[in-house]
Parts: sequence; structure tokens; C-alpha cells
Amino acid sequence: MIIRLILIVIAVLLGLVVVNWFLQFLKAAETRNKQSGAAPRTGEPMVQDPFCHTYLPKSAALHQEIGGRSHYFCSRQCADKYREQEAVAGRR
Repeated sequence: MIIRLILIVIAVLLGLVVVNWFLQFLKAAETRNKQSGAAPRTGEPMVQDPFCHTYLPKSAALHQEIGGRSHYFCSRQCADKYREQEAVAGRR
């Protein structure tokens, strides 16, 4: 009888530890999402960087006209690399 009671207590304690661990995991994931600066879902149009293919909100993108076409980039580095890539492709 006492062994059964001890086993039940151990099972309950292990269950509480697992639930506590899971709740801490969820809280940490939520904190990471908040700290990542992820834009809230507001229905803003998304654009794709033509160089690295990253999607980002149009308002956060760097807009440049290249060859008479509008392009949106995630960074100045991607814009510069895209221009280099287009220059090499134009020579062919």
C-alpha cells in the first residue's frame, strides 16, 4: 500500500515537472518572438528581395529603381549584390 502511494506521488511530481518545463518553453518562445522584432500581422503587403528571396513588409524594404523597374531589398548589401549580378548578366 505504501509503495503504491509513493509511486503515485512520484508520478504526480514528474507530471508537474513536465508541465512546468513545457510552460517555461512556451514562455521562452514567446519572449524570443517579441525580442526578434517581428512585425505584427497587420495585413501590410509583403515584398520579396530579388537577391536573397527574403520576404519583408513593403514599408521596411529598401526601394530602388533598376532598369526602369521597381525592386525592394531587405538591405543595402542585397541591393548592391543584385546590381552587380545584373551588371554581369548584362555583359553576356
